[in-house]
Amino acid sequence: MTALLVCDRPRFLGSPLELGQLEADGPLLVLVGGWAPLFQLLAGRLRLLGGSITIAGQSAERAVASGHAGLLLCDAPFPDGWQLADVLRQSAALLGLSGRMAARRAREAAAELGLTPLLGRTYGRLRPLERRLTGLAVALLGEPAVLALEEPFRGLEPSARAELAALLPRALRGRPALVSVAELPGEVEQDTFVQGSSELLFASELGLVARGSYAELAAATGNYRVVVLRHADELGARLSEAGYQVLPRRAAGGLGLLLSDASSLGTGPLLEAALAVDAPIVELGPIKLHPGPLPAPAAL
Repeated sequence: MTALLVCDRPRFLGSPLELGQLEADGPLLVLVGGWAPLFQLLAGRLRLLGGSITIAGQSAERAVASGHAGLLLCDAPFPDGWQLADVLRQSAALLGLSGRMAARRAREAAAELGLTPLLGRTYGRLRPLERRLTGLAVALLGEPAVLALEEPFRGLEPSARAELAALLPRALRGRPALVSVAELPGEVEQDTFVQGSSELLFASELGLVARGSYAELAAATGNYRVVVLRHADELGARLSEAGYQVLPRRAAGGLGLLLSDASSLGTGPLLEAALAVDAPIVELGPIKLHPGPLPAPAAL
């Protein structure tokens, strides 16, 4: 089966993000942190200086333009004066659909997300959630093989986040998807959706710094993500001896470790181990996720 996200040492023009060699399976990958350059690449606003990224088997640089991937940008710009029906119909026409087919797909995508009553309303008069759903409807127009959704929960009120979390599984309909979030843990509505992910991939400006499943990261009392300049293997062995559990998946070109601190050791032994094996730490941060089903969001 083709991996959902494959990176082979990509270098972005105008961005320091370094993803090294990476392969991650879906069907749902949640990208945490500094993944904006990947979405800008998908949108055609950035290009690669070297290396490659593939999304479900196709080059990320061509995935959206070819219709292979449907893209939702968190700041998707549409003309405020256009009616919602026009936004969807014109977007469908840009995919190469005939006028009749474009109108049909616009109506179908709107119905799928509960937007039909709003088709006659101008985009500028839509609520934030309705704007976000408009962008999602545009991403669905071409019946893409995969979806890429950039921070869909950003800037929404709790009730809107809860509604979006309920709608997203319907929109995905079994499609593989890349969905980014600014941070974890976040708001309860976002985290409820994130629990269904196949894997979480954490990135900073340094690149990929940790990866693991939600279950792995929520099982322990505390987790730490650690990136070092060198000697990651030696550090991992020393940390295991000290009582930490070193989770198996590695990141940051092999220099990123994900630790489970079930014994509540804190960071003291970790820092001592790094000094002992000459492994300078360039990034260290806690990861604390909800250990089980999250409570239902409160109604406003």
